[in-house]
Amino acid sequence: MKRIEWIEEMGERVLSGIMGLAVADALGVPVEFMDRETLVREPVVGTRSYGTYNTLPAHGPMILA
Repeated sequence: MKRIEWIEEMGERVLSGIMGLAVADALGVPVEFMDRETLVREPVVGTRSYGTYNTLPAHGPMILA
């Protein structure tokens, strides 16, 4: 693999990792500070609202991006 190809592939991997982190962070907001026992009793099976930042479904921090 040539150096340029390696740099381009590494850049894609880094960008993918950052995007994955941002999406996971935004999706976790409604259950951010819940303990494990609560999540076992009430598992996340769909979009939730009114979590940590009291937002409607699909209107969380990612709306700013």
